[in-house]
Amino acid sequence: MALLQGSSPTQIDQAMRDFGMAMGPFEAQDMSGLDIANASRHRDGQDQVLRTVADILVEDHNRLGRKTGAGWYDYTGGQACNSSLVAQLAAEVAQKAGIVRRNLTNPELAEVLVEAMAGEGKKILNEGITQKPEDIDLVMIHGYAFPRWRGGLMFHHTGKTAGAK
Repeated sequence: MALLQGSSPTQIDQAMRDFGMAMGPFEAQDMSGLDIANASRHRDGQDQVLRTVADILVEDHNRLGRKTGAGWYDYTGGQACNSSLVAQLAAEVAQKAGIVRRNLTNPELAEVLVEAMAGEGKKILNEGITQKPEDIDLVMIHGYAFPRWRGGLMFHHTGKTAGAK
């Protein structure tokens, strides 16, 4: 949603690196391949607005990430560069969806993104996929390089180990 609200992939990725992550979400998707996330969205029926931007990149422009030289970023000599196509698509989709664009600072962006991740963590708890928030914290720290000094996703979100309810 931050992309549609006016933040660039570069700013979002930098905000998450500033927060302590090893890389941002757009960098990670470009590395793994946008086609992977595209297939997952089609299987899971995720958020229609965000899916529109990502699906247009994959399906209309064959932008699959680093492996095709373009994804959320354009790649020149292996270096990621801002993409005018991504900025244009995000603005068009936001306008069609009536999303107000605004400027967020990097710390504000990081908190918005961590809040969204914590919301997904709560869903995982409520669905019984895992039983304890500590399990999510361990996976996020050891599997996704969430900054350990923040105590884990669920701990950081609530300031304490929190249950699903």
